[in-house]
Amino acid sequence: MSDISAEYEKLVESFLSGAMPVEELRDFFRAKFKHETRPLDEVLSLILDGFASDLETYTADKEVLGEKPKLFLNEKQIRERAKTTLLHLSALKKGRSRTERA
Repeated sequence: MSDISAEYEKLVESFLSGAMPVEELRDFFRAKFKHETRPLDEVLSLILDGFASDLETYTADKEVLGEKPKLFLNEKQIRERAKTTLLHLSALKKGRSRTERA
């Protein structure tokens, strides 16, 4: 796995392990991704951009979630999206390993 994807993977894993609250993940991930200067391949960029978008829709406000449940995600939903993001990063890693050996 590239160093770039490994860094983001560790960040998501920190959240899923409980070491990082969702608000901290959102803020840190947003800043890191927004200021990323290293070249990202298209698939990695799409994976990271998708999760960044998910994080932007996070709210703990139950009133907002109740009024607009299709527009906002709660922490449980962010956890599911984080797991999916890790699966995508893992699949990308496996795909790269196969092409590197070929």
